[in-house]
Amino acid sequence: MPEMSQTTTSPFTSSTVSMASLPLVAAEPPPPPYTPSSAAPIHTSSTNPGFCPLAFSERHANKTPGGGMTAAQYFAPCPACGTVVQDAIPGTYKEGWRDWVDPSVNFRWESHVPPPLPGSKGEMVRKPKAARMSDAADLDLERGLDEGEREERLGCWICWEYEQKWEDPMGPEVWYAHMRKHFRNDGFRVCVGKTGGMQRRRNCGVKECPKIHS
Repeated sequence: MPEMSQTTTSPFTSSTVSMASLPLVAAEPPPPPYTPSSAAPIHTSSTNPGFCPLAFSERHANKTPGGGMTAAQYFAPCPACGTVVQDAIPGTYKEGWRDWVDPSVNFRWESHVPPPLPGSKGEMVRKPKAARMSDAADLDLERGLDEGEREERLGCWICWEYEQKWEDPMGPEVWYAHMRKHFRNDGFRVCVGKTGGMQRRRNCGVKECPKIHS
């Protein structure tokens, strides 16, 4: 029997078009963070690239049931470096973005970087805790800062976990612009909890959820 060509008829015209003549369009794959093979961050090393040691520890503690600090602790000076993480979100982060999502103070706290000390070339000198706190307080006095006004510097967990890339520490305004690019332009998504903000990994009921958690 001769092979019959498959045809389709448009409801708007009387012409018949051969399926063989239609161009083949390959479906674009989803962004890398959402493919099954990369649902979990590719960087699982215990290496801390520059986050505050306690922030680095908190990032991992929030993945386990019962782990992590309380909400009140996020607003107190960091016991390791003295940084006070704020929760104000710049208007530029939300501007023109109707369905913007709060990255949460948890994620922001996990992202904080110790303040640089004189002569440390931008990195926190590894000293005993009491000495670090004393040096940080001395630096505040030099800068004319009161307790609780210590400069907040933030790193990027997304760049580190997915690309093994360490971004130079950023102030809050720059950090939120960086997060906006990740969430609005780069395809990363926030896993939204009951409160409407980013939820902790330990509270997510989706196995191997590909979204970003605190």
